[in-house]
Amino acid sequence: MEGVAAKKKFRYLLGVRYKTNQYLLNGLETKGDYQPVFIDVQGLLSYDISKKVEISFLGNVSSNKYQVVPESRETDFGTVQEAKRITIYFDGQEVDRYLTYLAGLTTTYKPNRRTRLKFIASGYNSDESETYDIIGQYWIGRLDNNAGSENFGEVIERQGVGTYMNHARNSMNINVFNFAHKGTKEIGNQLLQWGVKYQHESIADEMNEWVMIDSAGYSLPHPPDSVGYVDPTAQPFNPLELYELIRTTANINSNRYTAYIQMQSNTFGIDMDNTKFALTGGIRANYWDYNKQLVMSPRLTLSYKPEWKKDILFRFSTGLYYQPPFYRELKDLDGTINENQKAQMSYHIVAASDWNFKAWGRPFKFVTEIYYKYMDNLVPYFVENVRIRYYAFDKSHGYATGIDLKVNGEFVPGIESWVSLSYIFPFCLFSLQ
Repeated sequence: MEGVAAKKKFRYLLGVRYKTNQYLLNGLETKGDYQPVFIDVQGLLSYDISKKVEISFLGNVSSNKYQVVPESRETDFGTVQEAKRITIYFDGQEVDRYLTYLAGLTTTYKPNRRTRLKFIASGYNSDESETYDIIGQYWIGRLDNNAGSENFGEVIERQGVGTYMNHARNSMNINVFNFAHKGTKEIGNQLLQWGVKYQHESIADEMNEWVMIDSAGYSLPHPPDSVGYVDPTAQPFNPLELYELIRTTANINSNRYTAYIQMQSNTFGIDMDNTKFALTGGIRANYWDYNKQLVMSPRLTLSYKPEWKKDILFRFSTGLYYQPPFYRELKDLDGTINENQKAQMSYHIVAASDWNFKAWGRPFKFVTEIYYKYMDNLVPYFVENVRIRYYAFDKSHGYATGIDLKVNGEFVPGIESWVSLSYIFPFCLFSLQ
């Protein structure tokens, strides 16, 4: 819902969204009752105090709940000669909750038509909990691999049986507050852009996970013993040993400082042999006092527009980009924090063209981009259920190269839409260091 009021000085935009992936999750190997629910409410309010001053408020509240009661799972593995199947029957459930709040207040000041100053204060809170108690009883069997047999593809021999239990009571609370200033100023046919930001982060994290495995009546790992014999060096009552146990707490308070400046041409002011050039350059700096790392990211774009009948613009861009880590990239699988984790980095080279044309009497734009990106100091990760787990103490590097094609315009009169096609070349490589 959107509209205006107070003689068009006040504008509002409100929205509510509900989403569930229940039907998609029902297609997984693990059968059960999946109940994922996502709902959020968001609003954008703005008011013109005067012709030169505008204030706006952006708010968002979202709730993401993931609940599953698993029932069974059946997975085939092994080789053609030695095919096996594991069948698991479950008891218990998993309930994960993620509740986030976002609010931002912006004041925009326009002292003249060539200058625009913006001041932003915002805050973000995320309260997360992951809880589950799941017991799985499993059977491992050998499959009949004789294609002529009546029992082909069925279990003909039981080779293992056991039970395991997964338990977790994990919680995390994240608070992020920042204050920023952004500005733009037209200087002749040039546009100067700049900005600074201060951000404070406070994170409280607690992990409590354990896994117990019981195989044919023996808890794994199983302490050494012998029937009818007692080791005099052993404890009288050997405590239960868990297959996996993680108990960690972390409390981190840190600050980030960011600044950038960029100069770009609004018009093609350089004319060489009927070919007009434009140049855009800038640099971004970021410092995080937790890992004591300062990174500088320069970038440059050269554009030229030949004197052709067709409206075509060619662009060449290059730059060095850093992505400083957030708390999740610092956290290893066992909850250990890598305090020396550095920013991920990539070099970009992009060649592109923009072609403006008309079809069916309506304007369209065809954009083509060919890119090469070399990436270093990457933090590997994998997806476990609904979590992203990082290998915080490992590093990897690699590159990506490909082509993006996109046509946007009014395929249907009055409705802006687009068609895109992307291809990443298959010789991309990532490797662990």
